[in-house]
Amino acid sequence: MKFSAKNLVAIFFFVLLVILGMTSKSQATVSISATVNKTHLTLEDTLILSVKINGVRESAEPVLPPLPDFQIQPQGTSSSIQVINGKMKATLTFKYALFPKRTGTFTIGAIRLERDGKSYQSPSITVDVSETSSNLPDGEKNVFAEAIVSKSTAYLQEQIRLTYRFYRKVEVRNLSLDAPLEHFRKIPLGEPTETSRVINGVRYYVSEINYALYPLQSGVVKIPAATFQLDVVNRNGGGRRPFGSRHFPGSIFDDPFFSGGATLDRKILRTRTIDIKVLPFPEKNKPKNFQSLVGEIALDSRLSVDSLKVGETATWILTLKGRGNLEGVSIEVPENTSEYKVYKDQPVLDERAVAGYIEATKSFTTALVPIKEGSLKLPKVKIGYWDPKENIYRMVTTKDQILSVSGGQSNSMNISPSDSSREIRSQPAVGPGLLPIHTRTEYFDDPGSFTTSNTFKFAAFIMPILGYLMFRSFYGNRLRKKRDHVFAKKQEAFPKAVKRLEGLGKQGKPTKAKDVSAIFREYLGDRFEFQGTALTPEEVDDKLKHKELSENHIAAALSLLDKCQTAEFTPDGLRGNDDLVAESLSLINTLEKTRA
Repeated sequence: MKFSAKNLVAIFFFVLLVILGMTSKSQATVSISATVNKTHLTLEDTLILSVKINGVRESAEPVLPPLPDFQIQPQGTSSSIQVINGKMKATLTFKYALFPKRTGTFTIGAIRLERDGKSYQSPSITVDVSETSSNLPDGEKNVFAEAIVSKSTAYLQEQIRLTYRFYRKVEVRNLSLDAPLEHFRKIPLGEPTETSRVINGVRYYVSEINYALYPLQSGVVKIPAATFQLDVVNRNGGGRRPFGSRHFPGSIFDDPFFSGGATLDRKILRTRTIDIKVLPFPEKNKPKNFQSLVGEIALDSRLSVDSLKVGETATWILTLKGRGNLEGVSIEVPENTSEYKVYKDQPVLDERAVAGYIEATKSFTTALVPIKEGSLKLPKVKIGYWDPKENIYRMVTTKDQILSVSGGQSNSMNISPSDSSREIRSQPAVGPGLLPIHTRTEYFDDPGSFTTSNTFKFAAFIMPILGYLMFRSFYGNRLRKKRDHVFAKKQEAFPKAVKRLEGLGKQGKPTKAKDVSAIFREYLGDRFEFQGTALTPEEVDDKLKHKELSENHIAAALSLLDKCQTAEFTPDGLRGNDDLVAESLSLINTLEKTRA
């Protein structure tokens, strides 16, 4: 059958009218409904709320009711069009992920939609949220988390160690931690660590992060539940391959994600809420001007010199040390007196993680300038603190310190026209960071300082430039190490690993395969900028491929780890493994020469 152009135009407009008529009919029957993927869930589960708007292909977002008991994350929209018996049905779906914050029975109220002057709303939904089942042994859980503290009863400002641990025996992605904290001062205790642990015969990879806490108010203070959010990878393609079987991986499209063989299951893990009983300080025998210092406190006092002349400067440094919270602590030094003048500097606080605690040092620097001769006795400084072990107040006091001040006539800088002809001799530095001021040109006219030698002049010209460039290179590298933690770990990875490997056999004990594996994994993580200590074989393989290492290097690394794992779980795994040490040293030297 042949159609003329006129007939084709007529058919086109007919089909268009039919579609428009079907659309107008669909628009006349707008409705809204809401469903959830489950009505009974635990605090670890995710509730998926689907809001369907029937009869439209485009719409404004519906208005959700207040949901204070859930954390809400939009998951996007989707649309569909169906033609059934000549009738068109359009549906627009909005999806939301709801993460429960607490247990109980909750009602998701009506969801509203305003369209064309009309209001639509969905029926309400009731859901039950319960605690995570405590009957399931830890060895049977794929992932779980915990929070522990070093003590549950402490005094105000007494240091407490808080530890968060996340356990997994499956592959996870997109892990994040939210740990809200009030009424405490919180300081990280170093970087997060990655280890492994066997629980009920099952090996778990453990991520751990520690904080030092100082309670800021007395009474029962709560450490709220921390929240771990993550995606658990569910693989449906036959599971993982054993270590070493991916030495020569095939196409990237063999990954289960490309063949539909894996899905991501969103999980929310919450730690328990912890109650800390914070005790106030006793009023009895409390020292005057007590500054809430708690713990092992020491006070040191030292002078830059023991004797000096009038007008010169001595530096007085007072240093507080201990595990107490020194952030707001101050030391009162005397003001100007008839014997000396005082110039105070800003205090300097240094807090470092040492053996699982924060060791704090706070220095108070003062410049003293005597204005008359004699023996200058410095006043004693006292600081009171609370000893939680003995439950008593203690006092630390500086020792007696005396400055011997002699007359400064010959070296004083009393400059006036009447004595300008008198020779002023060279003076040493009057104190750290303070130099004498020369006021006559004789100090700058030293004929012996320079010669007419062209070589000497050239050297005198070029040496400062070369010195500056060398200093800049050294200081720049040092500064970058200080500021860039990843760069510093990368620079130190090789010497650190070599030193540890060479030291394994020197302790008089058999070399363990797991020690070799741990050192080599840590080297890989530091050298190639990823957490290597707790990664699975597939993850190590993937990380190294992203660093564009050759397949031979990747195969050698995985082969070494495979040998370590095999040796670790055999009777010989606890005996000497010097061959593994030698192979590790050789491979580390080879990898260090790569540009990755």
